[in-house]
Amino acid sequence: MFARDAGFTYPYQLLGKTDHELVWSEQAELYRNDDSEIIELCQPKTDIIERQTTPTGTTMWLNTSKVPLQTTNGDVFGILGIYENITQRKQADEVLRESEARFRALFEQTHDAVFILDLTGQLLLTNQCAAHLLGYTVDEIKGLCVKDISAEADQSLNVIERLTAGEEIPLYERIFRKKDGQIVPVEINVELVRDESGAPLHIQSVVRDISERKQAENAIRLANEQLRHQVLEIEELHQELRRQALRDPLTDLYNRRYLDESMDRELIQCQRARKHLSVIIADLDHFKHINDSYGHPVGDIFLKVLAKLIDSHTRGSDIACRYGGEEFLLVMPGTSSKSALKRANELRILCSEIRIPHEGQELQVTLSFGIATYPLHGKQANEILIKADKALYCSKQNGRNRVTVWDEHIAQKSLKAP
Repeated sequence: MFARDAGFTYPYQLLGKTDHELVWSEQAELYRNDDSEIIELCQPKTDIIERQTTPTGTTMWLNTSKVPLQTTNGDVFGILGIYENITQRKQADEVLRESEARFRALFEQTHDAVFILDLTGQLLLTNQCAAHLLGYTVDEIKGLCVKDISAEADQSLNVIERLTAGEEIPLYERIFRKKDGQIVPVEINVELVRDESGAPLHIQSVVRDISERKQAENAIRLANEQLRHQVLEIEELHQELRRQALRDPLTDLYNRRYLDESMDRELIQCQRARKHLSVIIADLDHFKHINDSYGHPVGDIFLKVLAKLIDSHTRGSDIACRYGGEEFLLVMPGTSSKSALKRANELRILCSEIRIPHEGQELQVTLSFGIATYPLHGKQANEILIKADKALYCSKQNGRNRVTVWDEHIAQKSLKAP
């Protein structure tokens, strides 16, 4: 999408280009100032509403969020930006504002209909606007009763009874029936007029045709509903983009980026709770031979099957990642080396029982494992990962299909294949 908005077909065509070289060069300094601030403060900026020029020369509006990308040492090496095209929302807001402005102007310029009624609801006097509202002549409307013009006669008579009983009636809406039978929604301001002695004299009703307002409200309601659906779609898209940014596309396990984001956080939590944290690295044995002999599609099948196996044997607090080409990594908060060793050996045995049918034969693979545990084998994420990887290397060197836990005499922790 970003490449398309920039006027290119493929994302790689953007590599090496600055904002000054793209179609939105007029806004380049603004973007660069934002980026400089994020890098300097090492803080994200969210919900930036900004204008951008499209390849066709038109303008679109974006809601942009940017976050700094940091190394494990906290150094900023880049910025991740996610934006939402809110042009339609901006246009809808503008249409809505224009509609409301026309609506206000229309009602400011429209004369109100005035009805004078006796205490029984008989029409005594109306103005020309009232006659026009109902489709009568002024002479025709004289002598009609409120029940003749109201589609809700009982409610209208009830208002008269409440007025004569001394109740003040706030502004309210009713449906009037015109001479030709058509109905018209109206807004009514009604009051009881008294004589000098305070005795009820007659009822004065100021009526305004609100047909256009009702249509506008329905249009606004529809526009709001459409905007709500668009917002939901955008939120779902953001969630999917977030998922794709953190998941390996082949296995759907978490990727290295998510591991980098979560490893330090999990270590801090375990440190505060005084708990262990174990890391298991698993490597598919002889994976190059599988790819060379049976092709990469078969290799991909093995990777997906093993990823599903590992993911199905994790707890809610565990983090299963694809660590490399044929390597998987399992972060296990609150888990000792002994428990991690047991889990890895279970996975090793389950893996050896997997059979993949291929061209009339059943293919089998094995996994080798390396384990390191916080705080026994290190206090930092990188230190634990390195030692787990060295333990894995030891398993490979000692014949594969085995589990090795890191220690200074690592070979003594090797589990031989049955």
